[in-house]
Amino acid sequence: MLKNVLGLLVAAVGVGLVVWLLVGSTGLVLPDPSGQSDEQIQEFLASDAFKEMDADARQTYLKALRELPEDRRRKVFRMEGASEETRSRARQNMRETQQEDSRRQMEEFFKLGPGEQTAFLDARIDEMEVRRKEWETRRARAEASGETREERTRKEGPPGGRRDGRKFDPDAAERRMQQRLSDSSPEERAQRRVFFTRLMERYRQRFPDRQMPFGGGRGGPR
Repeated sequence: MLKNVLGLLVAAVGVGLVVWLLVGSTGLVLPDPSGQSDEQIQEFLASDAFKEMDADARQTYLKALRELPEDRRRKVFRMEGASEETRSRARQNMRETQQEDSRRQMEEFFKLGPGEQTAFLDARIDEMEVRRKEWETRRARAEASGETREERTRKEGPPGGRRDGRKFDPDAAERRMQQRLSDSSPEERAQRRVFFTRLMERYRQRFPDRQMPFGGGRGGPR
């Protein structure tokens, strides 16, 4: 298995790349996003090599990816400049990764005692706060430059549209939602409802005057 994954890694990123990440005690190496171009990152996220790595390896790579400069990270995750085929494969790979990560988090959370569960929720909220502050920084920077709301809308996409300029497809969104539901069991969906209820309650305890940002602390770009 390791030999097969290594072969896929070489095919996905090329033999000329010399910046790597070491994953745990397995000896598996991954390309370091800081040494890749935007196109190489996008292609790697869409590759069979990324898909066939174990969960720890994928999360190691995504953690390094989230440490890239904000503007670059957002561009990569939005697949700006990528082909439709690359977008589709990467979206599928990321959806599977997020579903697996969610399952692992739920298993971990519900095995913890009450105090440990609170600490777990606080860690997620802390991640959300980092993203919120990044958003506020972008907004303040845009306002300081004299950029109007209309100009920001043109840059990020019209309401109901997409930031990459493509038209929002409600039928495709519905299909993706149904796919996510079919990929989870009733027990998993029930656990997620309990978890996010607890998360919102904890957020209100810490920040009673703010509404919790939609989403959570992990996943794609913010």
